Amino acid sequence: MNFHIPRSRITAALHIAAALLLFACGNHSLFALDDISSGLSAKGDATTRPMTPNILIMMADDKGIGDTSAYLNVQLSPGSPPVEKTLRTPNLKRFTKSAIVFTDGYAPASMCSATRYSLLTGRFAHRSYLQYQGWLPHGPNTPMIQKGLTTLPEMLQANGYHTAGIGKYHVGMAFDNGQGKPAEDFFFDDVDFTKPILDDPTHHD
Repeated sequence: MNFHIPRSRITAALHIAAALLLFACGNHSLFALDDISSGLSAKGDATTRPMTPNILIMMADDKGIGDTSAYLNVQLSPGSPPVEKTLRTPNLKRFTKSAIVFTDGYAPASMCSATRYSLLTGRFAHRSYLQYQGWLPHGPNTPMIQKGLTTLPEMLQANGYHTAGIGKYHVGMAFDNGQGKPAEDFFFDDVDFTKPILDDPTHHD
């Protein structure tokens, strides 16, 4: 997958597309009901923002609009009532003051591994070998991201960004069996952990 897009267009696209999936844990025993304006405009305007803004993508399983007060009193579509009740996540709400908040998003798949594949590669989830289930089972799994694909982090790096991934990967890793081949044992008994991993997140970010 090759990208031949002018830098100006990529920068504009990053402002719009690579935004915040603001689903994170808060104090689940408290609900946010305060009367706060739904206007979540960022400080400053387009003329004062950097050409390469910071991008933070938070991805979590089974989180919804009501799980963060970043969406409290926000209208999700024209004519719809504002969100009236959410969990209280003050840090995320404060974070949105200098960010872009999206109200209309779609998951590329219904399960975790397939969704991660699409997010990282920009491809349909069924383009990987995982076509009949949405997650990877226990044990060594063939990497889902095909070699030669340009991933989202790699695209950002090509445009001057430094990237990092923290947390759950879950799109397959290839461990060395001690002979330079991918390990296959369900319980990892044939993995030589003294050897570098053959295919892991560092090969795609």
